[in-house]
Amino acid sequence: MSGSRYQANHGVKGKLCDYIVFWATPKVELVVPTELKGGQPDARKAVAQIQNGARLADELISSHTYGLAFLPLLVHRGLGTIESRVLRKRRVTFRAKKYPVATARCGSRLADVLRTFRVDAS
Repeated sequence: MSGSRYQANHGVKGKLCDYIVFWATPKVELVVPTELKGGQPDARKAVAQIQNGARLADELISSHTYGLAFLPLLVHRGLGTIESRVLRKRRVTFRAKKYPVATARCGSRLADVLRTFRVDAS
């Protein structure tokens, strides 16, 4: 789901992440709020956008109360040292649990990213 399109059509306040991926297989149901950044990303702003996406995802699937995997994701072209440190300290809250933000380089396959972070989505 495109965060920007949803925001434009539903008047959501605050910046949303670029996409929210809902992925279901026989083994797992997964929510991946994803922010895409070219150039030098601002980690604080990116985490805020991912957090807003996580809140929206929770609202959209509020009736689904069991067995969800969650992976907040920042896809980037390159992170500087300072931004990497900021990102390591930040967490995204989803259903009262705090999650570190996973990172991947632009061009990475989502399936590979999920494997890297030990999410079995096959």
